Amino acid sequence: MYSDLKKQSMCYIVNRIKLILSLLLILSLLVSCAKVVDEDVEWQLESLPVVFSIISPNHIVQVSVSKTLVENEKPDSIYYPEARVFIRAEDENWIELTRQSSETAVYNDVNNKIEVEAGKTYFLRMDLPDRTITAQTSVPSQEAAILEAQYIVDSEPPTESPNYMGTLNAKLRLPISNKCIMMALAYDIGVDNSVFINQENVVDRFSVSDSIDSFNLKLITFDSGLEKYWKATAISSTQAFYDGSFAVFIGAYCGLLPRYSNIVNGVGLFASYVVVSKSVAVSLP
Repeated sequence: MYSDLKKQSMCYIVNRIKLILSLLLILSLLVSCAKVVDEDVEWQLESLPVVFSIISPNHIVQVSVSKTLVENEKPDSIYYPEARVFIRAEDENWIELTRQSSETAVYNDVNNKIEVEAGKTYFLRMDLPDRTITAQTSVPSQEAAILEAQYIVDSEPPTESPNYMGTLNAKLRLPISNKCIMMALAYDIGVDNSVFINQENVVDRFSVSDSIDSFNLKLITFDSGLEKYWKATAISSTQAFYDGSFAVFIGAYCGLLPRYSNIVNGVGLFASYVVVSKSVAVSLP
């Protein structure tokens, strides 16, 4: 019996050695076949210009300029005092913007020479001594529309609350190539349906103050750059990280946050949107 146990033990050891050798062989083959590729790092350890501008019809064009900071670099409120910022529409001449002040790096179209129109493409240029920064955006066409909208207060009136609870029913026409969100705005109301609307018949419940008899319903259409920016912001706002949680790394590098920078030779966003609005009466039962 002792002899049999010894044989079984020897067989077990031999099989384990064979298994380990097989795994080592497979690993060596995988390593030998691997291809080493140098990938460019998206965020280099250097200070870069940051340009941010979102344009829309019936709004003055503004461009904010700042910079990324690296280690041991002191923050400053005066960014690129030598910068010159220009914007033009397609097939038109460049129009230079005016810096707001020596202490604020915001550039304005003070003479209202730039008329932002739906469906047109606009180009941005910022000249620096060592580089030229460019970007472009195509303002969405005015395809979206609020065809019908009504807000009906619930049959039971409020007791102690100064607000009415009710239901909004809206019929929309949505664009094919762009995404929309819807917002209900008034002095005593601020409902933001910041998820992108994907259906033309919308039913939403929210409360309004008993002191108002109507509110503005806005349907906002984003261009592709602003859409990506909005998605990234929405995803970031829903991520809750706790001290010592490994979820910090998973949330930051799992690929959920899309790239939204469309600035050439810098970082930031040059985007656009259009808005249609409709006044909605608060209908009591």
